[in-house]
Amino acid sequence: MMTAAVGSLSVMYPQMSDQLAAFGAASNMLSGLDGLYMSLWIALPMTEKLYKHIYHFKYGEWPQGEDAAK
Repeated sequence: MMTAAVGSLSVMYPQMSDQLAAFGAASNMLSGLDGLYMSLWIALPMTEKLYKHIYHFKYGEWPQGEDAAK
């Protein structure tokens, strides 16, 4: 969102346009990296666990597979 606001803020504060662009780029990069790691380490494992529990609830047994540990 910061990179989207850089244009408007640069018009309002022209003396700080370089700093605003730098902060916007840094914010965009850090948010992207944070989102990537949140997806890999939190969202995917949680999704796998939820799917196993939903499968157990629906079919009454745990899924069979190479890594279908309870």
